[in-house]
Amino acid sequence: MKLTSVFSCFCVVINFVFPIQCYKILGLLPYTGKSHMDVILPFMKELSKRGHEVTVLSHYPSQKPLPRYRDLSLKGTSPLLLEVEPANNLNKVVSRLVYSYFDVVDMGFIADQYCEAAFRSRVVRDLLKSNETFDLIIHEPFTSDCMLALNEKFKSPVIGITTSVMLAWNNERFGNPDNPSYIPTYFMDFSDRMSFFSEGRKHCS
Repeated sequence: MKLTSVFSCFCVVINFVFPIQCYKILGLLPYTGKSHMDVILPFMKELSKRGHEVTVLSHYPSQKPLPRYRDLSLKGTSPLLLEVEPANNLNKVVSRLVYSYFDVVDMGFIADQYCEAAFRSRVVRDLLKSNETFDLIIHEPFTSDCMLALNEKFKSPVIGITTSVMLAWNNERFGNPDNPSYIPTYFMDFSDRMSFFSEGRKHCS
């Protein structure tokens, strides 16, 4: 009985003796869509509340300072995406054509624009010149993973976080199968049970 009590006391004391291990985390969130940041930024802020030292590169800096949370603001370097595109206002056939085929191209243009603007910005140039180190990088690989170029400097483990289904061009990096013959794509409204015509349309998209 005494041995059990001693062991219990030891377990309680040991929890106070060993400190919680916290990390320096860099969030690379260059996408300009507000809906994505409404999901990811609260997660990053929660990490800082739990004791981690968090640095976030994004277009949406915090409205007020937070402990252990630092903003590297890209605000003003690229147009912000604040609204959902009103494709559903068109008739169903035209809406499908516009969204399925042209939205992919548009996303590519948006990614090129915000990537180039980010690397021209002072905050990214200063980050590249700094002597900072990070234990972990959190990155959203949505339309582009261009910001992972910074990891050539920091050499940190990377965690990908996404607010949507995985897009086709991200699958290979994560080891996911991406065979258009039977795997649906985000840009089409087909399930995995597709007709020959549906598969042809999806492949073209």
